[in-house]
Amino acid sequence: MELHKIKSLIEKYLEGETTLQEEKALKAYFRSGDVDESLATYKVLFTFYEKEKQITYEKPTFKAKKKFNYLAVASVAIILLIVATLQFGRQTTESQAYIAGNKELAKENTEALLAMVTNVVTDGAKKLQPIKELPKTTNKILK
Repeated sequence: MELHKIKSLIEKYLEGETTLQEEKALKAYFRSGDVDESLATYKVLFTFYEKEKQITYEKPTFKAKKKFNYLAVASVAIILLIVATLQFGRQTTESQAYIAGNKELAKENTEALLAMVTNVVTDGAKKLQPIKELPKTTNKILK
């Protein structure tokens, strides 16, 4: 093809006015090895789709996942639960035996605990006394 005809086709192509035959002629010209140096920048535009057609999709390969073994996890959890239950039961039995053997000590400890609770409640009641005086003082200020 003549150079001026190629340039006019490129102008029409850039304006979006070319026909399919004209576009095929442009693609054929740029695919040939005889392209003018002044038009070398357009070569990428017309050879792009040819290169894209050659790209193929390769399905990625995945390794098979190992199945999670729920049975093993459940058995370990059950064993831990049994051990914890036995340990807790043994400690409860030991503390009950200690208390049964030392009833006098248990009585003293209970009396001491009750005395401490009584002191706390009494101190709290004493601290509430000034609150009863608050409304009287407020009424005096407001009058």
